[in-house]
Amino acid sequence: MAFEEKIKAKRTFDKRTPPSYRWTGWRVALYNAYWNSFGGFIGVDAVIESIPIFPHGPLGVFISNSAHIGKKCVIFQQVTIGSNTIKDSKNQGSPYLENGVYVGCGAKIIGKVHVGRNARIGANCVVVKDVPANSVTVIRGVETIVKDYELDNEYVENENKLPQQ
Repeated sequence: MAFEEKIKAKRTFDKRTPPSYRWTGWRVALYNAYWNSFGGFIGVDAVIESIPIFPHGPLGVFISNSAHIGKKCVIFQQVTIGSNTIKDSKNQGSPYLENGVYVGCGAKIIGKVHVGRNARIGANCVVVKDVPANSVTVIRGVETIVKDYELDNEYVENENKLPQQ
């Protein structure tokens, strides 16, 4: 089954129909308020095959309405799985994550991207192209700058804090 056919198959109007077609306004508002309390958002219409594992909670996690998340996915904090809605973009659409995908903290998966089964996406990666199954995506090119003098890394407290009573 082709990638787009899989998504269309999930959009049939039955018990798996996205909640926004079934829920009334107050239910959607309550759902959004719950996710906003974590500083994140998981779209009501996102297709999520099983509850993802959030090792550090859903803090700052954003999953767009049209995204598809497979079973046993691990999603760390500050991750964006977002749609590209720019009309003339080559990558317009939403991410499709297969089963067992591991998404490191701060990673961004944007647009019509297919992430294969058991793939790993490293911390702070920006993914805009398909990722094959059983592969690892990382950022390369970390540069270390060695100084010829001693660095002072002393932490300075914020001087604008409230006085203790």
